[in-house]
Amino acid sequence: MIFKKLAYRIFFSFQKRVALSILMIIMFFSLFSTVVDDERVIWNAAIKFESEHDECVRVLPYFNENDVEIQLYVYCDRSSGIPSELKDAAQASFGHMGWKLVWADLYNDAFKLLKVTSIEYSSGEPKRLDASQVDQIDEIINENLHVFSSHRNVTAVKPSFKVTNSVETEDACIAVYVLGKGQIPLGELAIPCTIGSYPVDIVNGFFVKTKDPNPTQEAHKQDVLRFGTSIGIKGKQSSGTLGAIVKDLNSGTFYALSCDHVMNDAVESEIIHPGLDVYLNYLHHNLNEYKGWIERIPRPPVELPPISDDILQDPAELQKKFSELKTAKAEYTTSAGYSKGSLENTTRYQETLQEAFAKEPRVIAKYLVGVRGNVRSEKNNGKKYFIDAAIAELKDDEVKNLMAKEEVEIIGTPHYPSGECASVTTDFEELEFFKSGSATGFTQSGVLVDSSYIKDSESVSNSIWTNVPCINCTQKEAAESQVRELPGPCEQCKGRNGWLERCLCIKQKGHNPFCGKGDSGAVVFGKRRNAQTGYPGCGIIFGVFQCQYYIFALMSPLEIALEVLSRKVSDMRPNSEPCKLQLVSKYNPN
Repeated sequence: MIFKKLAYRIFFSFQKRVALSILMIIMFFSLFSTVVDDERVIWNAAIKFESEHDECVRVLPYFNENDVEIQLYVYCDRSSGIPSELKDAAQASFGHMGWKLVWADLYNDAFKLLKVTSIEYSSGEPKRLDASQVDQIDEIINENLHVFSSHRNVTAVKPSFKVTNSVETEDACIAVYVLGKGQIPLGELAIPCTIGSYPVDIVNGFFVKTKDPNPTQEAHKQDVLRFGTSIGIKGKQSSGTLGAIVKDLNSGTFYALSCDHVMNDAVESEIIHPGLDVYLNYLHHNLNEYKGWIERIPRPPVELPPISDDILQDPAELQKKFSELKTAKAEYTTSAGYSKGSLENTTRYQETLQEAFAKEPRVIAKYLVGVRGNVRSEKNNGKKYFIDAAIAELKDDEVKNLMAKEEVEIIGTPHYPSGECASVTTDFEELEFFKSGSATGFTQSGVLVDSSYIKDSESVSNSIWTNVPCINCTQKEAAESQVRELPGPCEQCKGRNGWLERCLCIKQKGHNPFCGKGDSGAVVFGKRRNAQTGYPGCGIIFGVFQCQYYIFALMSPLEIALEVLSRKVSDMRPNSEPCKLQLVSKYNPN
């Protein structure tokens, strides 16, 4: 009887322990599920905000002492700092959740945020990786894009030499560029130390499109189009660069060549010169100079009310301000003892403004076709390259002006194109590069350093970039689907979308940038030392990548761009009539 009672006690005690264990397991998974759900909510909110605001390069959540921090990396070309309206929008999106907002101004504070450091070279001078190493590392990167995609702070990946204590060693590596080096975003793991047989080197860096410039004088006003001039979409306050004029050798049609993100709009197809924002900025700048000299006419000088930035969007308001300033000038010139030197300067600016107001941006072309995605190159073992290029058919009167001019001109230089394109398989090591862009004008001596895989932001304006065609299927994955819990189009392709593949990188020499915002669409030409003949086109500038060691200009290979554009034009024509686009070297070869 005693043994029977003891057996019952053991049995019921065992049942309790099992029940308690099951309850603990249920509670653990319930808690784990809640944490995962919370992470999903935080990530979705961060990615949604990034997708809705072009200024946001990345919006990344972190846990810091059990509190959620939202780190907002912003690039907005305002010296005054991050726009108050963006801060208000972030507060409305995240403030009610009790999350802390941390702002990073990549435009004004990039030097500090990237921890910019000068590089020393173990061999005494910069070196280039062997072609075989580049190919091997490129293949490893391409096969592991899904690994890099799982880290949303990653902005680019490329073959490189490892840098240790600001010294570039001779060890080949995979350079992984991030925002917020040393921090791991919420729910993510650390980036692997090695991938394949190569070490990983983590470097601070970020990418922006070279669009919306502070234009050079020559880029603003061209009676006859020249390579490097400012262009934009009619009615849109954004602009880029006319990289070149190309001609269809079969039909004889002339086209303007630039980036697709410069000329492509869902509604408007007319292309203008100069770009509208360039034109308005030009007026605003000259009005301020005009006002400054008017203030110095009387003795002692006076101070007129400042010209508000608010009128920058309205040509009529700018014209009204011009009339007010002319009235003030007339009043001050009637006073005794006025400054004749200041009066001469005001007259010069007044004539400039009168000419500018009388000559508004003109329509030069109509958008025809473009490409913005990864394109396979059969000439280079089927590798894919990111292409951002488009053409717009020039108006008849623009063509007549060019034919009368005969010679092709590039702003800022006597150099001229040969009409040929350098092959993507060409050894660029012996080439010196130059370009003319509407923002930075003529620049040269950049050095090509292999290619990079760039991870773009989630902004709505970049949706056509992030939704590039899936590598192994025809579906497209929305930007928001990069949240881990949401399924992609297919498991095999998940993690590859959003990568701009094998972007050619030009490293600037010295302190002057090779390109800047507003140079998108500029064609890069290559020349061999002491060559005096025409120069082949090599690529089309579409962006800038800044990191703690270098600034890279990013370009798409021109040869591949013209090939794919030719195919697209042919596909649009009745019976698929062939099209062969070529850089123009002379408008009238006869």
